[in-house]
Amino acid sequence: MASACSRSSRPPRKARRVNSPGSAGRAPASAPYSAVSFGTSANLGDNLYADPAFSNTSDLLTQRSGIPNCTGFHTTTACMGLDANSQQLTKLSPIADLQPTSSSAAGKGYQLPSTNCVSSGAVMQYYPTWLKGIVYLQWHSDTGTLTENSDLVTKPCSL
Repeated sequence: MASACSRSSRPPRKARRVNSPGSAGRAPASAPYSAVSFGTSANLGDNLYADPAFSNTSDLLTQRSGIPNCTGFHTTTACMGLDANSQQLTKLSPIADLQPTSSSAAGKGYQLPSTNCVSSGAVMQYYPTWLKGIVYLQWHSDTGTLTENSDLVTKPCSL
C-alpha cells in the first residue's frame, strides 16, 4: 500500500500537511479529527439519560412504521393523532405512543400544539417572530368558503 507521501506530487513534507484530515489551513486539533469531548455525563445536566418510558413503543414500531396515510385529515398533526382544537389524543397513534410517562421526562420532548395563544414560558421566549402568520388555508368546496386555521403550532399572544 502506498503512503500519502508517495501518492502526492508535492515534496513529502508538504504532502503530509495537504493530505491530513485537519489541514484546512489551520493548526491540527488536539483531539483526532477535531472531535470534542464534553467530559462526563455529570457535565451535561440532570436527567439527560433518563428513560422517558414512552407510552406504547410496541404499537409505534409494529403499526406506525413507514409512510402514513393521511387521507381525510386536515393537518399532519391530526393525522398523527392529535385534535388540536379539543387537545384529544387518538389512542394508538404516533403522538399518543410517544408521550412520556416518566416523571423525569415531563414537559420535555414533543409539545402538543394548541389553538390558544400563550403569554409566558418557552413558546413566548423562543418563538421566531418571522413565523408570525403561520396558518394554513382550507377550501370548503361544498360551501365555497376559505378558512384560515391556526392549529399547526402554539403561538405567543403578542403576534
